[in-house]
Amino acid sequence: MNATLPQGPTPVPDVTSSTTATVTPTMVHMALKVTLDSSTGTVSISGPGYQNGTISVDTDYCLIVFTAETQAGQQPVLFPTNPIDWVSGTGIPIPPPNPFAVQRNNDIQITILDCNSMESPTPFPFTISVFSGGKTFTSSDPTILNKPPA
Repeated sequence: MNATLPQGPTPVPDVTSSTTATVTPTMVHMALKVTLDSSTGTVSISGPGYQNGTISVDTDYCLIVFTAETQAGQQPVLFPTNPIDWVSGTGIPIPPPNPFAVQRNNDIQITILDCNSMESPTPFPFTISVFSGGKTFTSSDPTILNKPPA
């Protein structure tokens, strides 16, 4: 089979102008504190973006940084090797959901990268554990609520 190739440069369609809208992904950073009330064993989360047990995410990406804080007169509060456990709505442990990557940065800081592509509001309950005074303490079930990116 013989083929004839065109001579000279091949024209390339103009792709510099477009009639479709360009969407720029957005990213938000949330810095949250994790504290332990050693008298009750209660693990608490606080900070901007955390309200009534929920972290609401309505951006394409969200970097959620948890820092363990030790209160005055208390044993150091640290994160164990695997401080995040994902749970079903009924509290049963489940495999990590697809939108999330968890990184334990050091003994007092962990990061969750949330790659949000939800088309409807979707809750992702989890627990967070800390270690202090030779014991492990676990939070009640906070939830990351991924909403469709704006």
